[in-house]
Amino acid sequence: MKKNIIAIAMIIFICLFYCPLMAQQEKVDSNPTGIENTYSKILVCSNAFEALGKIADPKAKGILTEGLKSKDFFIRGRATEALGRLQDKETVPLLKTLVNDENYFVAVLATAALAKLGEQDMKESLFNFLNHKDPQVRATAIEQLGDFKLDELKDKFLPQLVKILSQDSNYVVREKAIAELGRNRFGPAVSLVRQALKDENAQVRRAACRVITTISDKQETTLLKERLSDKDISVRAQAKESLGFLGEKSLLKSFWKEVEDKEPILRLSSCMALAELNDINILPNLLKEIVNPQNSTFARTEAARALTKLKPHISDLVAKALSKSKTDILSLENLEVSYKINGKSLGLILTEALKDKNNPLHNDAPSIISQLQERVYLAALREALFDSDPNMVASAACVLGALRDKDAVDELIKVCEKYGF
Repeated sequence: MKKNIIAIAMIIFICLFYCPLMAQQEKVDSNPTGIENTYSKILVCSNAFEALGKIADPKAKGILTEGLKSKDFFIRGRATEALGRLQDKETVPLLKTLVNDENYFVAVLATAALAKLGEQDMKESLFNFLNHKDPQVRATAIEQLGDFKLDELKDKFLPQLVKILSQDSNYVVREKAIAELGRNRFGPAVSLVRQALKDENAQVRRAACRVITTISDKQETTLLKERLSDKDISVRAQAKESLGFLGEKSLLKSFWKEVEDKEPILRLSSCMALAELNDINILPNLLKEIVNPQNSTFARTEAARALTKLKPHISDLVAKALSKSKTDILSLENLEVSYKINGKSLGLILTEALKDKNNPLHNDAPSIISQLQERVYLAALREALFDSDPNMVASAACVLGALRDKDAVDELIKVCEKYGF
């Protein structure tokens, strides 16, 4: 499945890297909240730095430069990556001090940042990371090279990914290669992606199910239907979504049958498949999934993603209805679809949830908003940056960065200064 919940992924990553700190909790007598503060600092500042990089406002240069000095590799890495996005040549000397950083994550990101700033020797160094003995380094290098928008790199990069997909023994590296080949719609890799549908690793099979719909010039419905009986539930779910994307209406009854499934992955993948098929009847189910207080973060965000997929079709239907009524009251160019749940708009429900810690939707509101991709929530998200819960702050920062909110730059800088790095 698509990576949908950025903040949660970040939390898992940090927990894996900092579990030794948790084991020492009883030893921190002088500062019983020290470990929590370390976790909060890493989570919030790394997300805020990443957001500042995506917004790419020159005002962030000072705070990002300070972030390069952080003792924590993850914060240092995100500051490095963000600073490179500013496209400020004056930062080149600073970034060059990090290409040999003791942590591979920082070293790869610094090399990539310099390459994007036009340092030719760094481009070759970045490619060399694809052959590194450590699979984590190879995977990170693929991600960074995939972020390039220069055609001169793609001519060399994409054929190299084909080689990696056919030879690399690490499933994470193969999965990253498939994702980038699909994102670039690299047709010569289609036979390997077809083979990857039967890879021994479920994550690779899932990635292949997602990518095959964009990389192939044929309707790969037969191969995807085979994956509907895959032993891994997430592969079956992605196969359904991809079949919906391909317009496979022969499975309509099957999709509707699993809409009532108790297993969230199967239920929500059916919802997504129906949204891909522009089946307007799934709308009430999606709204119910989003606001259901018993639902998981996964279910809510997947429902929001499906709602976003369905929205253009809803807008088209409304526009056609208005045009037929021959009314001049509403402007079709400025038409916005507003969803109502028990008489209250979804926008108001989510805005209220951001501010109310007792609201069942409070913690999940940023993730839902991220999937809805609507800028109407930006003001409320900026307020959430000063929430007392670092998890909420980090989530809000993520979404503001994803939506490229330039009005959030000053607040994001204040957040970094508050938490320290």
